[in-house]
Amino acid sequence: MLKRKMYSVLKKWKKDASKNALCLIGARQVGKTTIVREFAKHEYHQLVELNFLADPDAKKIFDGSLRLMRFCLSFLLL
Repeated sequence: MLKRKMYSVLKKWKKDASKNALCLIGARQVGKTTIVREFAKHEYHQLVELNFLADPDAKKIFDGSLRLMRFCLSFLLL
């Protein structure tokens, strides 16, 4: 039941015209990553995942300017 509820929240977020960033907060090991991966698999063609625990250097893309072009170029260089 909770899985379906969360999935419907994600579907609503996808349809939202403002496309604000999505932040999932919750206890460890409750399925946050799993539901997002499943949602992305069914709703999008690609998924880009930044895991700062698995790749601590990934946080470097947030150093300095956060202009979109610089951010995208930094991301590509990871």
